[in-house]
This record gives sequence, structure tokens and C-alpha cells, in this order.
Amino acid sequence: MITNLLLQFDTTDFWKINWYYPLALLGTIIAITIAYKNYKKKSPTPLSNPIDIDNNPNINSTNTNNIILNLNQQENGDNQISRSETDMEKLRRTISILFIDDDTKFKVVKILINEGWINTKSITDLKSYNDDAIKNADIVFVDVQGVGKLLDCKDEGLGLALNIKSRYSDKKVVIYSAIQIHNVFHESIQKVDFLLSKDAEPYEFISLIERFSKEIN
Repeated sequence: MITNLLLQFDTTDFWKINWYYPLALLGTIIAITIAYKNYKKKSPTPLSNPIDIDNNPNINSTNTNNIILNLNQQENGDNQISRSETDMEKLRRTISILFIDDDTKFKVVKILINEGWINTKSITDLKSYNDDAIKNADIVFVDVQGVGKLLDCKDEGLGLALNIKSRYSDKKVVIYSAIQIHNVFHESIQKVDFLLSKDAEPYEFISLIERFSKEIN
């Protein structure tokens, strides 16, 4: 039977009569090829493959790093602020402040206590350099007028401030006064830690105390 088929293919009449067979086969092959190419074009990109950030040109790694860095800086900044507030709260509870002033109505003392500086005390004069009030104080405010009399200090508050600073060099001593004109050549002016007007804003007293408290701590 196979021999008969081969004999038929060799005959000229077979190809003349059945010419459409190879043409149909070729057309089928072309159609399948075109259909396969169209299928490949329409097929979506698989979503299961992971995105390579390092090698992906559409992702700017520099911007990504900057965002992460900014977030870290913000978090660190918030932590530093929180830590700073906590430290200041601790200082408000532990730092002792003494005012030596014969003016019992000086409002800054009460304001400081209300602000959380609970160890703030005021006395009208100092009776002894060994008094617990002065020994326990970290920051001492001395008014220029009306104090130092009990210890017979020359130049009243100026002399008293000088003696306190000389005896307790580790303490912060501040001279304050409502009078703007005083002896600028007095030795106490050169030795004390700060000069402040008695009429200064309470906030100036608070800021100064906060600064000194950090230095003491």
C-alpha cells in the first residue's frame, strides 16, 4: 500500500490534481505562527516575581534613602525632645533655689513654684553662713538692698553675695536689684555668676535657672 502511495506521488498527474494539499498545509503553519505571536504580546507580565529595588530603574534609591533618613531623624529628634523634657522635670524636683530678699511680696518666687521648681524658698535675710537654707541651696538670688544686715555685711546685699560666693564657690550666685545704679567696681560684681534686674520678666529668671540647673547637673 505504501508502495502504491509513493508511486502516486511520483506521478505528474497527482501534483496537478492535488496541488492544494501542500498549499493548505503551508497556510495552516503560517496561521498558527501568527496566532502564537499575538498570544505572547497579549499575555500579562507575571506579578509573582519580586521587584528588585536595587536594579529597577523606575525606583530612585536615593529618594528612598532620603525618606528613610528623614523619618529616622524626626524620630530621633522627638526622642531627644522627650528626653530633654524628662531631664528638666527631674531638675525642677531636685534643684534648690534660695531668694534672700526683704520684699516678701516678690512674685517671682511664687511663679517659680507654680512652674514646678518646688524647692524654691525665700528668706528676708541670712542669719548664719552655716544655715541649712544656704547650705542646701544650689542657686542663690541676693537682693542688693535690705539684706546682709544680720551678718553685718558691708554694702548690704553686695557684701552678702560676695561672702556667699567666696564660701560656697560651687553655688550659682545671682545679684538682682530694682536700682540700676550701684557700685560697678564692687568685688562681688566680678565674682558672682550673673547680674539681673529685679524688674526683669519672670521668664528671664526661669531661663537663667534652667541654664544654671543644667550646668550644675
